Amino acid sequence: DLPEDVPVYLFVGRMMTYKGLPLILDALRLVKDAGQDFRMVFIGKGPDLELLQEKARELGLMDEEAAGDGENIISGGKCIFLGAIYDRDALRAWNTRADLFLFPSTFDTNGLVVREAAACGLASVLIKDSCAAEGVTDGRNGFIIEENAQAMADLLLKVSGDLSHLKQVGDHAMNEIYLSWQTCVAQAYDRYQILLEKKREGLLGSKIKQPTDYLVSMTARGMSERDRIRRLGEEWFNGFKESAVGMMENVQEFEEEAHQLTERVKGAVSESVKETMQERKKAAEKMREEIRKEIDWLRKG
Repeated sequence: DLPEDVPVYLFVGRMMTYKGLPLILDALRLVKDAGQDFRMVFIGKGPDLELLQEKARELGLMDEEAAGDGENIISGGKCIFLGAIYDRDALRAWNTRADLFLFPSTFDTNGLVVREAAACGLASVLIKDSCAAEGVTDGRNGFIIEENAQAMADLLLKVSGDLSHLKQVGDHAMNEIYLSWQTCVAQAYDRYQILLEKKREGLLGSKIKQPTDYLVSMTARGMSERDRIRRLGEEWFNGFKESAVGMMENVQEFEEEAHQLTERVKGAVSESVKETMQERKKAAEKMREEIRKEIDWLRKG
């Protein structure tokens, strides 16, 4: 039930009281009592969901007969609880349909949902000096209020009569608050380059070391020493293996030379010389066999 020309307010996130959700309900009660029509859509689930639904009923923002499964009440008054929505296209559709995003949390350190709303041209109502309000200029790309229900109610009553103005503020939010992932990475890279340059120039100074700093340093040195010993062992083994392979090649060359010499003098030398050459060949074969055993032992080790 979303009538035309009736402002739609939106909240997306965990249903937790510390996110300022009771403040939203108290403010909406004041807006209702002032005669301003609206629809408030809550998207998300959490341990305080039923508590918030009960408070909405007590404040007259939801009909007593409004029913649901505890996580998904789709109608029954001015407040609508839709439960969790994980489909990104569906969330984008709600951010596009709403007229104002209400985010009175002073707990969140980032306020990613505020940036997601801005990406869809949806302006947010935020608490003064909260982390989520960083980069927001009141009245231009969002709205900043004090942390109380009366301040939110006064703002909603003021802006709800001019939805075209809310659209302009939302457009500014999209152009000035939303940052693409590529832009965030590029800005972080540039910032680190500045810090590295200052570090090289000695402009960052040094901090007072804590006990944990020494522990980390000792651990790092231990790991470096272990890697150095491992590399030395690998270098020794590889060097020995190369030497053994070289010895094997020398034995093969010796065999080839012995074979060639045997062929040249074959039939022209005495029987004793032939026996001597055979003994040399046997010795070469024995030497080769011993070297092969050494190499196999090293490989298995």
